[in-house]
Amino acid sequence: MRESHPVERAVGIGYYVSDGPDVGGRLRADPGDFRVREREWFAAESVEADPGGYPHLLVRATLRDWDTNDFASALSDSLGISRERVSWAGTKDKRAVTTQLFSVDGIDPADIPELPDADVEVVGRTGRPILFGDLAGNDFEVTVRDPDRPEAVGAVTADLRAFARRRESGNANDSTVSAADGPAGPVTVAVPNYFGQQRFGSLRPVTHEVGLAVVRGDWRGAVRAYVGSPGEREPERTRGARAVADEQFESASPDWEAALERYPAHLGYERAMLHRLSAAGDRGPDYRHALEAVPTNLQQLFVNAAQSYVFNRILSERLARGLPFAEPVAGDVVCFVDDDAPDGLVVPDTDRTQRVTEGRLPAVRRHCERGRAFVTAPLVGTGTDLGDGEPGDIERQVGHPAGRARQDRTGRLPGTADRLLCVAPWLVRDGPVARVPEARPRESVKRVVYPRFPATHCMECRRCASPLDRPGDYCLVCRTPNADTVVLELGAERATVTTLDDETVRGQRVVTTTPEPDDSERTVTQLRNYAGQIADEVRRKRPEEVHATGDRQVLRAVRAQLHHDFYRVGAENPVERVLEGRGDSPLEVVEATAAEKLGGSHSTLIGGRQGWQALETVAEHPHVKKIIPGPIDAGGSGSRSGLRVKATRAGDNGNVRLLVRDGSSVQENRVVTTARDRALGEHVRADLNDALGEAGLQE
Repeated sequence: MRESHPVERAVGIGYYVSDGPDVGGRLRADPGDFRVREREWFAAESVEADPGGYPHLLVRATLRDWDTNDFASALSDSLGISRERVSWAGTKDKRAVTTQLFSVDGIDPADIPELPDADVEVVGRTGRPILFGDLAGNDFEVTVRDPDRPEAVGAVTADLRAFARRRESGNANDSTVSAADGPAGPVTVAVPNYFGQQRFGSLRPVTHEVGLAVVRGDWRGAVRAYVGSPGEREPERTRGARAVADEQFESASPDWEAALERYPAHLGYERAMLHRLSAAGDRGPDYRHALEAVPTNLQQLFVNAAQSYVFNRILSERLARGLPFAEPVAGDVVCFVDDDAPDGLVVPDTDRTQRVTEGRLPAVRRHCERGRAFVTAPLVGTGTDLGDGEPGDIERQVGHPAGRARQDRTGRLPGTADRLLCVAPWLVRDGPVARVPEARPRESVKRVVYPRFPATHCMECRRCASPLDRPGDYCLVCRTPNADTVVLELGAERATVTTLDDETVRGQRVVTTTPEPDDSERTVTQLRNYAGQIADEVRRKRPEEVHATGDRQVLRAVRAQLHHDFYRVGAENPVERVLEGRGDSPLEVVEATAAEKLGGSHSTLIGGRQGWQALETVAEHPHVKKIIPGPIDAGGSGSRSGLRVKATRAGDNGNVRLLVRDGSSVQENRVVTTARDRALGEHVRADLNDALGEAGLQE
């Protein structure tokens, strides 16, 4: 074990496990030198499965030098669909060869286009889209080109194998591998699971310093760490600008405008902070307000980086004290393997952890030796439950600056999460190229920890502040919904789509269609395309539920293209009705055919084919559970102008009477609804009469 490079020590990475010399060489000389393959954990039905029940086509794409978001856009553009209909489980590196799953809503296998540098294989069909996190982990294969000292691979491998406490040779006392011969085949080794340099900033690693200042409530220090603090590897002009900013922080009368004039245009976030400091004028600088000039995702990254820095320091101190990583000591917290993971996949179950006591130590150690459990360290927050014994001493000593400094509203860390202490990759020597195929499980984080910063504008993602094309859109950057409800007001040629989040209207969009020339009635193609545009607007939001009113033909066509919870709402002020009903359970939707909804001891119906059409019209309503035909009164004096039907009298329980007249015969049927009271039943009754009127059956 030896000390790390100063750049890495600055972010808490204190030691390298291996004492041997590095191999030198180049990384990512070619995209194929960095390969990533998802460990899949998302089941699919056969590709021949019913598209009605399984509308999403699951494909496995192997991409060369493709950004994940760019590929999704290219795929959707080639298919002529919204990008919202393309989903994936994890964003991958661009300068790489990656293999990952995508799902595409509403297409057939034959529709998959050919795209350059992309090999797409159809896997099957699924009932829902694949979403962020629907994977067990990733397998990486890193190739080192033109190493300066390829003979060093053997010595490094021996050190990493010893760190892993593995003995592939069969000799319990042998922890070395011949540097001359190199490994005969793939060898299991292990490395400390540090957070890498990119978490903190490659040229100027300061994000953790900003985060540590935030959790201490030192807003001035946070702004100075980000705006000032020149980095040695930055361009000279940038270093000069930061030096001027540092001078203003030291001055009793800072001239923020002078500092702003020195900053190059590409340092947009620093300029935004300085603008706010300069605009304060005689009021004096509001450093917290200045820090909040940057997007929310960057504000979150500051605090996450502080946690990562403390985690790295905990690992480094554990190494310095000689505590093991692959097996526990008293005071550790271990995480058990997920028993539900597919065969061949080792995934931590972060809901199953155990504190290791002296009495439990032998049993827990056996679990770790057999790969059933892992040693963990905390991502420290204000609510962290730290370990005991020597591991707990390390966590308290190192973790105090991030986890215990402040407990108030100033960007605090409200929780804790655990991450595995070490990662076990393969390491092989292949001619002049050293390769490290590394299998990484999903990051074992119990819950995400974020500071409390103000909500952003509805055209930005509320979590990461990425710009949204339309208000309330689902964010494809951080995979976060920005709306929970969509209200549809559907006309024959014009529809209004209103997006809601809690009690806030995020935005509205109008979708229109133009009747085809010399065609008095809409065509099937026209209706399908019109409904498809409306459905695409809904999919962009990925809401929890959809409320709709209006033209029934359009409503049915839209509903057929969506797989959301779908509810009817009154035609008068539908958005207000939905907002007023917040907190109330929406009416249950009943998915069944007319034949399934028809029941009771009296199965005779009047009206023949028209009578059956009337019952089908009523049964199509989503809030109708059952229709029970009543006795027929043949002695009435009704009109002989044909069948007439009317829904009447909602009862206290929300059920409705359906009066059917055919000549002199009258039949009163009972309609059981999902309404809970008379008021909701009256809404269903009015809805049924509208439907019967459109069908030409209204009395």
